[in-house]
Amino acid sequence: VLDHLEMAPKPRKGTTDAWIRKAFRLAAKRALDDLPGDDELQAIFLVICDGRAWSIDPSLAVTRSAHGYQAIGAGAAVALGALHATRGRRDHEVRVRTALEAAAAHEDGVAPPFHVELVR
Repeated sequence: VLDHLEMAPKPRKGTTDAWIRKAFRLAAKRALDDLPGDDELQAIFLVICDGRAWSIDPSLAVTRSAHGYQAIGAGAAVALGALHATRGRRDHEVRVRTALEAAAAHEDGVAPPFHVELVR
């Protein structure tokens, strides 16, 4: 689905929160509507930008984390615990991989391989 997202660039003025709530939601809705096949496709998006985290659920409701990190899916609770435990570390990729490995160790619905892509 992410390959199909076409969204307005982040404006210089205004808040990141407003941009996520408006531009990302609209782009996600268009991308899901444009996909061929199953009309019942459900997606949960995880968006990290400017040191903040949002989840966008299948109804396209947007929730911003008060903690600056977020997890979704079957291993979310375990991953959130790992992210909390590593919150002082600066290497974000290590934190994400630690959370994924913890979730895989404790949840049957989570398994490697994991592909982590950092976009700067």
